[in-house]
Order: sequence, then C-alpha cells, then structure tokens
Amino acid sequence: MGAITTWAELLDRTRDNFGLIHFDFELDNLCWEDALIQMLDFDDCAYHWYAADITYALRDLFQTPTYR
Repeated sequence: MGAITTWAELLDRTRDNFGLIHFDFELDNLCWEDALIQMLDFDDCAYHWYAADITYALRDLFQTPTYR
C-alpha cells in the first residue's frame, strides 16, 4: 500500500463524515424546477466519505480542456 492509502485507511469513519453518497453528483444528474432541485441516477451510489461527492462534483472545473 502507498502512503496515502495507508493514511486514509487510518482516518476515523463516523456518522458525520462517512456514509451513503450519490457518487456521480454532476450537473447532468440534477433536475431543476423553479427553486426545487432533485437528484437523479443513483445507480453508482456507494458508502464513501461525504466529501467525495463534493470533490467529484467539482472535478470538471479543474480538468484541462483537450484541443483537437
């Protein structure tokens, strides 16, 4: 195991930081109706760190565009 994996395995998992998440939380999985927002497509849900959904949702903002 790598150092980061070992470190992550030792982190405390509590009800406040770990549980069932969407795991594919992106704009194409949101449905807006006026001020109401709903999430769609739960086929990738998993038990993981809650912060992972935020990280995965933001990853598209930091990807380098590819030019052809």
